[in-house]
Amino acid sequence: MEPDFHGLKHRRLLEDARRKREDGILLFFTLFLSSMFLFLVGFGSSAILILAGAIVLLLGVLLFMYEDSQSKKILYKASEMESPPATPIENEVENIITNLLIEGISYLMKQK
Repeated sequence: MEPDFHGLKHRRLLEDARRKREDGILLFFTLFLSSMFLFLVGFGSSAILILAGAIVLLLGVLLFMYEDSQSKKILYKASEMESPPATPIENEVENIITNLLIEGISYLMKQK
């Protein structure tokens, strides 16, 4: 019995997408908490720390958006593996079969 390489690759892609999303969420909350710390310390001492907190918060949002877009790309790739796009030949055969079925049903309806 041969291993299912297609299924293994699909599962690996789904796992990579899940891991990227978790990493993005963890990174965002880490940077969010550090920016809150900088805000709180900055209110007591200097405006530079407040500015640093805002920059860290913005960096957290941007990195989360980047990780999320990367995970969406991986999920899109995995969904393409589940159902590959139909080729023109497959579409033509499907149309021919559908037309034959419609003609057969209409022929049977006329005979009754």
